[in-house]
Amino acid sequence: MRLFHSINRFLDHLPRGFIVAIAFLFLFIVGVIDYVTGVEISLSIFYVIPVMLMAWYFGRVAGLVMSFIAASAWYLADTTVGYVYSNSVIPVWNAFVRLGFFVLLGLFTSTLKRVFEHQEDLASTDSLTGVVNTRYFYELAGRELERAKRYERPFSVAYIDLDNFKEVNDVYGHGAGDQLLCFVAAAIRDNIRKSDIIARLGGDEFVLMLPEIKDGDAGHVLEKLRSLIIEGMPDYRFPVTLSVGVITYISQISQPDSVEDMIREADNLMYSVKNSTKNAIKHVIIENEMDRSRMVLDRPGRGNHAAKP
Repeated sequence: MRLFHSINRFLDHLPRGFIVAIAFLFLFIVGVIDYVTGVEISLSIFYVIPVMLMAWYFGRVAGLVMSFIAASAWYLADTTVGYVYSNSVIPVWNAFVRLGFFVLLGLFTSTLKRVFEHQEDLASTDSLTGVVNTRYFYELAGRELERAKRYERPFSVAYIDLDNFKEVNDVYGHGAGDQLLCFVAAAIRDNIRKSDIIARLGGDEFVLMLPEIKDGDAGHVLEKLRSLIIEGMPDYRFPVTLSVGVITYISQISQPDSVEDMIREADNLMYSVKNSTKNAIKHVIIENEMDRSRMVLDRPGRGNHAAKP
């Protein structure tokens, strides 16, 4: 299964035109070999590969089109080799049977792709809010961290905690708490870039990774998000604010060794806000280890509190 995921991920990153070219080239090669070898050697299994490839990556319609093309190619190879059938209707009948088989296979493949994508979504998203879950965040953030180290690119991470969330559950019920979490997740998700990663770590805590952003930009982004959420809070009559810790890593030497370290540092910074004023953002820019040592927190943080995947 892991090998299948790796192959699928590799092909997903290829240009769509390249995949189409592969499908048609493969079909052409199979057709030529089928014509050269004649009726004695069957190549039927190879005709289904372009059909499945098109149905998987382009959907049902593309699978149907390729089914017709594959059946036509097989028919041409079958009728031009000089083999004489007992009845002229036989090759036509065979062509329709093959077309039906290709169509069914294409429909099955496109349906399987939708099921596969749905299962991937379930495995990578938080069931309540629809944003990335902890396990998948660690995977995505790990890739971004490696890329930032390799190309010496800056990035920022924010740890977000909802103040007074327990009061919402106690007074209004857990259904209201779930509604609040969905509102916050949607507000963040709908107002960030596609390259940014928002995840719910559990309870009322979220983490946001902002690649390719530095200096004061991250603080401005989080302040905008916090304002949007606070402004929308009266619609729900919830006495909730946000405590946010934001860290911007400027250089390679300042970047954390792992996603766990990154989250822990942002969590500690958030907790210094939580332990003092609440309803505020604390933003620290780290360029080197000296900057990290100068981070003065109101308390040492929560140690290994950061959720693990």
